[in-house]
Amino acid sequence: MVGNWFKNEPKSGWQFDAFKFDDEAKLAFEKLDLEIKLSDHSARIDLNENHAYIPCQYFLYVLKMLPIVALSNEYMDIFDSLRADLSEENINNLINSPSPSHPITDALDSYSRQNFFDVFGDKNNRLQAKSIINKSGPETIIRSSPDFVRSIILKAMPVPDASSDMLARLIYSFYQSPEALEVLENKYSASIPYLLKDDSGDELLFKILSTLGWKGKLDSILGSHSDETVDWGTID
Repeated sequence: MVGNWFKNEPKSGWQFDAFKFDDEAKLAFEKLDLEIKLSDHSARIDLNENHAYIPCQYFLYVLKMLPIVALSNEYMDIFDSLRADLSEENINNLINSPSPSHPITDALDSYSRQNFFDVFGDKNNRLQAKSIINKSGPETIIRSSPDFVRSIILKAMPVPDASSDMLARLIYSFYQSPEALEVLENKYSASIPYLLKDDSGDELLFKILSTLGWKGKLDSILGSHSDETVDWGTID
C-alpha cells in the first residue's frame, strides 16, 4: 500500500528545486554516519576506495521518502527484537511458518502482525525488494537491517539503479540521525512540491496521520498504549 504512494506519484511530485546549504546545514549533515563533505550546492561521499559527487536535490529524496522509511523502521524494530531473542535459523522458521507465533509478534494487533509476516515472508509485499533472510536451516544468514531497508527504498524510488544505491545510503543515514533530519526538514521542505497528495480528502488524511503515527508524533495525543488497533499498513 505505502509503496504505491510513490509508484503512483506523477512526475510533478518529483520536481525538486535546487538550494544552497547554509553553514548550519553543513555542520549537521557532516555528522551523518557517512564520509561526507558538503559544498554550497553539492556533496562528496567517500565509500571505501570509491566516491561520488551528489547534487543538493538528492537530499530532498530524504524528505520525500519519509513515510516508507518511517514504516520500514517500525517493522525493523520488531524484527531486531526477534533477532535478539532467536537464532537466525529459528527466525527463518518463524517467518516461514504457516502459523507463526512468538511473544514479541503476538503482542501486535492482528492486522499489523499479519502484515509483519507478509512483508518478511513474501517479496510481493515489499515491492520485490530482496529478502532479509538468505538460505535455510543451519546455513541461514540474516542480512543487516540497513541493507534490507535500503533495498525497499530503492524499489520505491523512480531513479535508475546506477545512481540509487548511494541515494538509499544517504536517505537511510538521515533517519539514523534525528538532529540532521530535523535541520533538513526545517530548512528545505519548501524545495519539494509536496510530501503527500491524494484526490480524496479522506485518503490524504489517512496518509498524513499514518506518517505522523509511524514517526511517533501521535503518541502524546493517543497515548503510547491504546486499546485501539493501530494499523501499520503494508509496504507494497
